[in-house]
Amino acid sequence: MPIPDIRIASLTDAADARAFREINEDWISRMFTLTGSDRTLLADPVTRIVEPGGSVLIARDGSGRAVGCVAVIAYGEGVFELAKMGVRPDAQGGGIGRRLVEAAIRRAAELGGRRLFLGTNGRLAPAVHLYEQAGFRRITREQLPVADYYARADILMELQLDPDPRSADSEEAEAPPLPVLDYLRREVDGTLRPGDRTHLRYPTAISGLLGFRTTAVGRGSATIEVEADPRSHGNQQGTVHGGFLVELADAAIGTAQSTLLTEGESFASVELSARFLRPVWSGRLTAVATVTHTGRTLSHFDCEITRADGKPVAAVTSVVMTLRGEDAAGR
Repeated sequence: MPIPDIRIASLTDAADARAFREINEDWISRMFTLTGSDRTLLADPVTRIVEPGGSVLIARDGSGRAVGCVAVIAYGEGVFELAKMGVRPDAQGGGIGRRLVEAAIRRAAELGGRRLFLGTNGRLAPAVHLYEQAGFRRITREQLPVADYYARADILMELQLDPDPRSADSEEAEAPPLPVLDYLRREVDGTLRPGDRTHLRYPTAISGLLGFRTTAVGRGSATIEVEADPRSHGNQQGTVHGGFLVELADAAIGTAQSTLLTEGESFASVELSARFLRPVWSGRLTAVATVTHTGRTLSHFDCEITRADGKPVAAVTSVVMTLRGEDAAGR
């Protein structure tokens, strides 16, 4: 479940600047190597980012602790960079990264931005998926508006902006959450807008990591596809691992269950059974999950996984429990 009471506002004091530096130094040092450019920018964000026309946004939880941050760096003529986004490890998984991306997009538009670009890395698959869901598209290094960009950035992206008068600091800037089914339909149709959100964590981190794509959704049903590759998903025999097939089915079932929920509700799998029908080596896999029985607490689902030739490779059944009230808190 998303972490409640998150407030995103502009950097205002030395404590904010220190949090901005610490959060970024932590994740960059763990994943890559801090460069001189990193250190210069993080040491003085006011002089290096804010005063030249950019912005630094800090996310705080209900206790006032800084749990995440992002920078919007100005390059002139309506060009901005989304940079230095990070969330403290103990606050990850609660939707803070998504909200920071949305706030950065709004802030860039508010500052008159027409083009927002970023650099990331394939090792940060959940972040890449998050940016794609926000509408960023991939570009080449030659299309970057700046030279001598970070060597560690092997994925480059940009988003075309329309100036937006809403402030990233404003409580009114964030629209209320959409029903899960409406959100997922927009995701499938490609009509998600910056600021669209739901009370559950979509896109999920595991789907982004494994490359799952929701291609169809209805009330109590969902279709998820993935391109299977034995180099990433294979077992010792060279075929796609059964655990990967089960995870694909579970993702489809969980998505189908999500469409039945209202705000404040969550769910947990109670039982899952899989029958493996034939092997698959590579190619597109399609999982179609459908609810077969719905009750106030327990719902039953069937899911069939087929390979590119249309032949079934696995049949999965599952029982899912709907959680409410205190049982749903934090889940």
